[in-house]
Amino acid sequence: MSFIDKQLFFIRVNKAAGTSIHFYLNHNNVPHFSHEIMKRSKDYIYESIKEPSYLFATMVRNPWARALSSYTFVSKWHYTKFTFEDFLTTPFDDFKLLEKPPYFVYEHCKPQIEYITDQNGKIDYLDHIGRVEKINDTCEWICNTFNIQERIPIEHRNSQRNKVIDYSSAYNDKTKKLVAKKYEIDIDTFKYTF
Repeated sequence: MSFIDKQLFFIRVNKAAGTSIHFYLNHNNVPHFSHEIMKRSKDYIYESIKEPSYLFATMVRNPWARALSSYTFVSKWHYTKFTFEDFLTTPFDDFKLLEKPPYFVYEHCKPQIEYITDQNGKIDYLDHIGRVEKINDTCEWICNTFNIQERIPIEHRNSQRNKVIDYSSAYNDKTKKLVAKKYEIDIDTFKYTF
Protein backbone atom coordinates (compact mmCIF):
# COMPACT_ATOMS: atom_id res chain seq x y z
CA MET A 1 0.00 0.00 0.00
CA SER A 2 1.45 3.36 -1.03
CA PHE A 3 1.10 6.57 0.96
CA ILE A 4 2.79 8.91 -1.51
CA ASP A 5 0.52 11.80 -0.45
CA LYS A 6 2.08 11.61 3.01
CA GLN A 7 5.27 13.14 4.37
CA LEU A 8 7.68 11.17 6.53
CA PHE A 9 8.46 12.56 9.97
CA PHE A 10 11.73 10.82 10.81
CA ILE A 11 12.81 10.98 14.46
CA ARG A 12 16.58 10.65 14.65
CA VAL A 13 18.00 8.70 17.56
CA ASN A 14 21.68 9.53 18.00
CA LYS A 15 24.09 6.71 17.19
CA ALA A 16 21.35 4.78 15.31
CA ALA A 17 21.99 5.28 11.57
CA GLY A 18 20.29 8.68 11.38
CA THR A 19 22.80 10.05 8.87
CA SER A 20 22.43 6.99 6.64
CA ILE A 21 18.64 7.27 6.62
CA HIS A 22 18.79 11.03 6.02
CA PHE A 23 20.97 10.54 2.92
CA TYR A 24 18.75 7.71 1.68
CA LEU A 25 15.60 9.80 1.99
CA ASN A 26 17.21 12.74 0.20
CA HIS A 27 18.64 10.53 -2.56
CA ASN A 28 15.20 9.05 -3.22
CA ASN A 29 13.38 12.39 -2.98
CA VAL A 30 11.17 11.13 -0.18
CA PRO A 31 9.17 14.03 1.26
CA HIS A 32 10.34 14.10 4.84
CA PHE A 33 11.15 16.10 7.89
CA SER A 34 14.00 14.97 10.12
CA HIS A 35 13.57 15.77 13.79
CA GLU A 36 16.69 16.03 15.92
CA ILE A 37 16.09 16.54 19.62
CA MET A 38 19.39 18.41 19.91
CA LYS A 39 17.99 21.10 17.62
CA ARG A 40 14.29 21.22 18.51
CA SER A 41 12.11 20.73 21.53
CA LYS A 42 10.39 17.39 21.87
CA ASP A 43 7.15 19.36 22.08
CA TYR A 44 7.46 19.62 18.30
CA ILE A 45 6.86 15.87 18.09
CA TYR A 46 3.81 16.15 20.34
CA GLU A 47 2.26 18.81 18.12
CA SER A 48 3.18 17.03 14.90
CA ILE A 49 1.47 13.80 15.96
CA LYS A 50 -1.83 15.63 15.44
CA GLU A 51 -0.91 16.29 11.80
CA PRO A 52 -2.63 13.67 9.59
CA SER A 53 -0.27 14.16 6.65
CA TYR A 54 2.72 12.70 8.54
CA LEU A 55 3.91 9.13 8.78
CA PHE A 56 6.25 8.63 11.74
CA ALA A 57 9.38 6.49 11.72
CA THR A 58 12.58 6.03 13.69
CA MET A 59 15.58 3.74 13.94
CA VAL A 60 16.87 1.97 17.05
CA ARG A 61 20.06 0.05 17.70
CA ASN A 62 21.23 -2.78 19.91
CA PRO A 63 22.03 -1.04 23.23
CA TRP A 64 25.39 -2.82 23.61
CA ALA A 65 26.52 -1.68 20.16
CA ARG A 66 25.14 1.82 20.72
CA ALA A 67 26.77 2.20 24.15
CA LEU A 68 30.16 1.35 22.66
CA SER A 69 29.58 3.78 19.79
CA SER A 70 28.51 6.51 22.22
CA TYR A 71 31.59 5.95 24.35
CA THR A 72 33.84 6.17 21.29
CA PHE A 73 32.08 9.36 20.18
CA VAL A 74 32.31 11.04 23.59
CA SER A 75 35.96 10.06 23.99
CA LYS A 76 36.83 11.40 20.55
CA TRP A 77 34.96 14.71 20.59
CA HIS A 78 35.19 15.61 24.25
CA TYR A 79 38.67 14.33 24.98
CA THR A 80 37.28 12.93 28.19
CA LYS A 81 39.64 10.55 29.91
CA PHE A 82 37.61 7.75 31.33
CA THR A 83 37.40 4.05 30.76
CA PHE A 84 34.46 2.31 29.14
CA GLU A 85 33.47 1.05 32.59
CA ASP A 86 33.56 4.61 33.98
CA PHE A 87 31.39 5.72 31.07
CA LEU A 88 28.83 3.01 31.81
CA THR A 89 28.66 3.84 35.53
CA THR A 90 28.33 7.61 35.04
CA PRO A 91 24.74 8.75 35.80
CA PHE A 92 22.96 10.21 32.78
CA ASP A 93 22.56 13.62 34.41
CA ASP A 94 26.33 13.86 34.89
CA PHE A 95 26.73 13.73 31.11
CA LYS A 96 25.00 17.11 30.96
CA LEU A 97 28.02 18.57 32.72
CA LEU A 98 30.19 17.55 29.75
CA GLU A 99 28.14 19.45 27.18
CA LYS A 100 30.20 21.24 24.56
CA PRO A 101 28.14 22.33 21.55
CA PRO A 102 27.76 21.29 18.84
CA TYR A 103 28.30 17.79 20.27
CA PHE A 104 25.91 17.10 23.11
CA VAL A 105 27.06 14.24 25.29
CA TYR A 106 23.78 13.58 27.08
CA GLU A 107 21.85 13.41 23.82
CA HIS A 108 24.29 10.80 22.50
CA CYS A 109 24.11 8.63 25.61
CA LYS A 110 20.55 8.67 26.92
CA PRO A 111 18.18 5.73 26.33
CA GLN A 112 16.67 5.57 22.86
CA ILE A 113 13.13 5.43 24.20
CA GLU A 114 13.53 9.00 25.46
CA TYR A 115 13.81 10.28 21.90
CA ILE A 116 10.61 8.77 20.60
CA THR A 117 7.92 8.61 23.29
CA ASP A 118 4.91 10.87 22.98
CA GLN A 119 3.59 13.09 25.80
CA ASN A 120 1.97 10.00 27.34
CA GLY A 121 5.15 7.93 27.26
CA LYS A 122 3.86 5.82 24.34
CA ILE A 123 5.39 4.85 21.01
CA ASP A 124 2.30 3.42 19.32
CA TYR A 125 1.94 6.52 17.12
CA LEU A 126 5.02 5.36 15.16
CA ASP A 127 4.31 3.79 11.78
CA HIS A 128 7.74 2.19 11.57
CA ILE A 129 10.49 1.35 14.05
CA GLY A 130 13.53 0.24 12.09
CA ARG A 131 16.56 -1.53 13.48
CA VAL A 132 20.13 -0.68 12.55
CA GLU A 133 20.89 -4.41 12.46
CA LYS A 134 18.20 -4.86 9.79
CA ILE A 135 18.57 -1.50 8.08
CA ASN A 136 17.40 -2.78 4.71
CA ASP A 137 14.05 -3.77 6.21
CA THR A 138 13.64 -0.02 6.63
CA CYS A 139 14.73 0.44 3.01
CA GLU A 140 11.91 -1.91 1.98
CA TRP A 141 9.40 -0.07 4.15
CA ILE A 142 10.40 3.29 2.66
CA CYS A 143 10.25 1.93 -0.90
CA ASN A 144 6.86 0.27 -0.38
CA THR A 145 5.41 3.27 1.43
CA PHE A 146 6.60 5.92 -1.02
CA ASN A 147 6.36 3.85 -4.20
CA ILE A 148 10.11 3.81 -4.95
CA GLN A 149 10.82 1.37 -7.76
CA GLU A 150 14.62 1.26 -7.63
CA ARG A 151 15.52 -0.71 -4.51
CA ILE A 152 19.04 0.44 -3.68
CA PRO A 153 20.30 -0.71 -0.27
CA ILE A 154 20.89 1.94 2.37
CA GLU A 155 24.55 2.91 2.47
CA HIS A 156 26.18 3.15 5.90
CA ARG A 157 27.41 6.70 6.38
CA ASN A 158 29.14 8.58 9.17
CA SER A 159 30.34 5.36 10.77
CA GLN A 160 33.24 5.92 13.10
CA ARG A 161 36.69 5.07 11.82
CA ASN A 162 38.25 1.99 13.36
CA LYS A 163 34.92 0.98 14.84
CA VAL A 164 34.60 -2.46 16.35
CA ILE A 165 32.63 -4.54 13.86
CA ASP A 166 31.80 -7.21 16.43
CA TYR A 167 30.87 -5.09 19.45
CA SER A 168 30.78 -8.15 21.72
CA SER A 169 34.58 -8.41 21.63
CA ALA A 170 34.79 -5.09 23.51
CA TYR A 171 32.80 -6.42 26.46
CA ASN A 172 33.52 -8.43 29.56
CA ASP A 173 30.93 -9.85 31.97
CA LYS A 174 30.90 -6.69 34.08
CA THR A 175 30.48 -4.17 31.25
CA LYS A 176 27.87 -6.38 29.61
CA LYS A 177 25.81 -6.26 32.84
CA LEU A 178 26.34 -2.51 33.22
CA VAL A 179 24.75 -1.88 29.82
CA ALA A 180 21.93 -4.27 30.68
CA LYS A 181 21.20 -2.17 33.76
CA LYS A 182 21.79 1.29 32.28
CA TYR A 183 19.71 0.66 29.13
CA GLU A 184 17.21 -1.79 30.58
CA ILE A 185 14.25 0.18 29.24
CA ASP A 186 15.55 -0.01 25.65
CA ILE A 187 16.40 -3.69 25.98
CA ASP A 188 12.92 -4.49 27.31
CA THR A 189 11.04 -2.23 24.88
CA PHE A 190 12.83 -3.32 21.71
CA LYS A 191 13.58 -6.91 22.84
CA TYR A 192 17.33 -6.80 22.29
CA THR A 193 19.79 -9.38 23.55
CA PHE A 194 23.55 -9.20 23.79
